[in-house]
Amino acid sequence: MSKLNVAVSGNGNVSVSGEITFFTVNDALSFEVLPDKPDVIINLGGVTRSDSSGLALMVHWLREAKEKQINLKFEAIPEKLFA
Repeated sequence: MSKLNVAVSGNGNVSVSGEITFFTVNDALSFEVLPDKPDVIINLGGVTRSDSSGLALMVHWLREAKEKQINLKFEAIPEKLFA
């Protein structure tokens, strides 16, 4: 099983790598991912595998961003999330 890595840079952008699965999604939910910035980009280009929990995680982040009035943008969304 691969690990899910979520890293927040100094400018507030977030990069996600590894696998987003039912087994790893709690790693991303266990700490505050969205920085206190008005605009945040989450880059999913490093995601190697995902199941439906990847889409659920994205929806969770969108809800959280809306509550915090953060403009959230996703980049490099893997094709596997659309299949």
